[in-house]
Amino acid sequence: MLSINTEWEPVNEYTTPLKGRVHNRNEGVIKAVDFRDGSKYTVADIVYEEYGEDQFQYIFTPAWHVIDGLPYRLFQGIPGLQLEQRLEHYYRVNVEPVFIKQRTPSRNRQDLWELLEEVGMDYYDRLEWLMRTKMRSGNDNLIVEKKEENGLREAFFSNENISVERVRVTDAYGRLAAYAGMIEKIVVPNKDTLGNSPKEFNANLLGILAEGKLVSAVDHSFSVGVEEVPGMLKLLIAQKELTREYRREQQKAGIEKAKVKNQYKGRKRIEVDGIKLQNAIECFEKKEIGLEEAMRISGLTSRSTFYRRRKEWHEKHQI
Repeated sequence: MLSINTEWEPVNEYTTPLKGRVHNRNEGVIKAVDFRDGSKYTVADIVYEEYGEDQFQYIFTPAWHVIDGLPYRLFQGIPGLQLEQRLEHYYRVNVEPVFIKQRTPSRNRQDLWELLEEVGMDYYDRLEWLMRTKMRSGNDNLIVEKKEENGLREAFFSNENISVERVRVTDAYGRLAAYAGMIEKIVVPNKDTLGNSPKEFNANLLGILAEGKLVSAVDHSFSVGVEEVPGMLKLLIAQKELTREYRREQQKAGIEKAKVKNQYKGRKRIEVDGIKLQNAIECFEKKEIGLEEAMRISGLTSRSTFYRRRKEWHEKHQI
């Protein structure tokens, strides 16, 4: 069983869940982004609920089965949450959580309505804005996506043989597990459905587990339950990193051989639009956008390249 604290009691009014009729509800998914290849890993659900008399609450539900399988470089926690408590849910009642305050505009920001209009909003909802904006926090690698916007569906569900079930997580004795009531499970006819080669199979399996979902085959050829997810994630991520390192070493060896033969011309310098680069650098340094967004605007795909071009830009303009 996953280690989850189910005996914790609220310590004050800011962590005591609200009850009653919900007037408005919004739901998203917090994901950790691997900047090396753009992979995303679901680390928590986040829900915003409004009640009467200006009462509201945020509910964070960590995906412990995913979190426990991620290396430190990919996930260092969610700002404002004491994850060492290992709670099933974290409540923030009538107060904006640190996670939200760090990456969304406050009501008294001068350009608030301009920021809302840029993402097609004519009302103030910090979670909705966070899910729509392209701006990213420069403090971590966490993003928030709309709950129903699921890349996994686009990747796999064109195959009519693949279906989705919502299952209750139980332990080996059939008792309801402490962790999360319902989890989506991808059901495939057999192991080959996910790939015709070990490489393709591992990549697709990693994609499913990274979304926080379970997977099983109708013919019982394989199955990954909630208890197996952390170990399987560790294995698949380590394997992916080893493959990437091997390719890097192979490329390095090829370059060395080319240099010996005087055939190496070096990597071609990436051409970028000077105005876009300047705009990206200025906005990034004003903390209006995060590193990922600055890279997107400038057209650069490497963090090191962006920082190098930023240094060159400062030297050229003597800043």
